Amino acid sequence: DDSDRPILGDVLSVASALSYAFYATYLKIKVPESEEATFKFSYFLGFVGLSNDVLLLVLLWIFNATGFETFEWPPGNTLLLLSINAFFGTFISDYCWGKSVILLGPLITTLGITLTFPLSAIFDSIVNGTKFSWLYLLGSILIFAAFGVILFKDFVNKRKLD
Repeated sequence: DDSDRPILGDVLSVASALSYAFYATYLKIKVPESEEATFKFSYFLGFVGLSNDVLLLVLLWIFNATGFETFEWPPGNTLLLLSINAFFGTFISDYCWGKSVILLGPLITTLGITLTFPLSAIFDSIVNGTKFSWLYLLGSILIFAAFGVILFKDFVNKRKLD
């Protein structure tokens, strides 16, 4: 039972966040502003995907062989739906994310992504009538405020450079 190992989930979450931060910052460092127009994001994302395929297939085989996580093909049309989702939900969003990191920087891009939490709550409230606590609403307001303040500060800093 996973609830017996909450530390493992916490460690994996922190490792994931650190990996994302490294990835976004490394991308911004390696693609200077002078090369933004000529940088081939499709090649970059293809390389990232190929690397993940090779590395994760090895892990998949190890997990399946040890019984840690068993592998089975999805039933019916699920594989087709997963492929469609991979294209629209992953490839296109990663492409936009990469462009955003290059154009806006990793901080503003990451803050923009965090807007999905309060926006999904607003959508859930409208569509499903879900009620959220005042603490959740306060957190959502703070996320929007932080995004606005940092975006404004970045805008002011860029105007000073021009």
